[in-house]
Amino acid sequence: MVMALPAAKARADAIPISIPSRNIQLLSQWNQYPPGPNYPFGAGYSACWSYIHSDGREYALLGTTNGLAIYNVTDPVNSYPVGFVNGPYSAWREMKSYRNWIYVVTEPGTRRTAGLQIIRMTDPEHPQLVGTYTHQLPDLAHGRGRHEPRAS
Repeated sequence: MVMALPAAKARADAIPISIPSRNIQLLSQWNQYPPGPNYPFGAGYSACWSYIHSDGREYALLGTTNGLAIYNVTDPVNSYPVGFVNGPYSAWREMKSYRNWIYVVTEPGTRRTAGLQIIRMTDPEHPQLVGTYTHQLPDLAHGRGRHEPRAS
């Protein structure tokens, strides 16, 4: 995960960036789940999303090959990990947030298991896995969405 802001809004004590950039300054960086040997596509990460708690705290959600990493990024210079939710091994992990919930879906990995995980974020500093639903091929889950008028 890389936290960056336009240079005009970056803090003076931010971490200096060492790669070419234009109007962006690196504020923090995490790489706790780098790719391992034989990881699909040479990647340890699949997707990212955000979660904003009702009190204004902001969180980054990072899909990894083995689960979901959650970081508090309310203060980008002082971001920190708050939790990791293990999930089925997969190169494909997509997540969306809605109210106090995070929904994570995966496509089958080498173990041929896909599924849905539901995470409660009522206390976002302590995310809680409340449900896991897995299934074998041929069913696939790549993304998830919600129909606003019916969501509650």
